[in-house]
Amino acid sequence: MDTTNDDIKQTTDHLNQTLQHLMAQFENLLILFNQEKEAILQRNSIILKNITTQINQALTHIREADQNRQQLSHALALALNINSEELTLAHIDQALGGNTGLIQIRLRLRELIQQANKLNKENQAILNGVLMATETVIQAVKNSTRNAGASYNRLGHRQAGNPFHLFSRQL
Repeated sequence: MDTTNDDIKQTTDHLNQTLQHLMAQFENLLILFNQEKEAILQRNSIILKNITTQINQALTHIREADQNRQQLSHALALALNINSEELTLAHIDQALGGNTGLIQIRLRLRELIQQANKLNKENQAILNGVLMATETVIQAVKNSTRNAGASYNRLGHRQAGNPFHLFSRQL
């Protein structure tokens, strides 16, 4: 085996490890999305903020791993004379004679990405629902105080006719 074949094997092994790491990152992201969903449903803003930070960190790790995957794929494409328009894991696997495991990893990654997208969309819909419900409650409270006949000022004196402001006008 010459140096070029050794380099190709090393790069392929490194690509495989990078893809395994990428799958682990997406599996972690799925766990975080499920935790985010629970925090949204429980309306726990403290946990939600913490999970959002973790999700952002996970997405950063995924971007870094994906950039590494792209670099390794391009290096293999050059070594294997694969046209850049045809640069896919399937073409790399085919150029290496098959049985590299890249096809199975590709399928699993696609599945994980689809699951993550689905969970993220569900969480966005739930969060939008919670926000709409909160806005409805705020509007109902504002309307109920607007129709009140009398209220009390800061000194405890009854005032009639002056509108009661639930929230400061500065907000």
